[in-house]
Amino acid sequence: MSIEQDIKDLRDAVDLLKTNDLHTLSREVWQIKGGMAVLILLNLGILLKAFI
Repeated sequence: MSIEQDIKDLRDAVDLLKTNDLHTLSREVWQIKGGMAVLILLNLGILLKAFI
């Protein structure tokens, strides 16, 4: 996922906050957190390979 996509997702989340659509917002937040978790795991994997 690209940084531009992350920014777009965050803007969409802000728009949802303004409309108070909490169910959709919570789903969006979990998708963003899931994407961040994947990126963190990938980075950790790259770091581990660098040290081994």
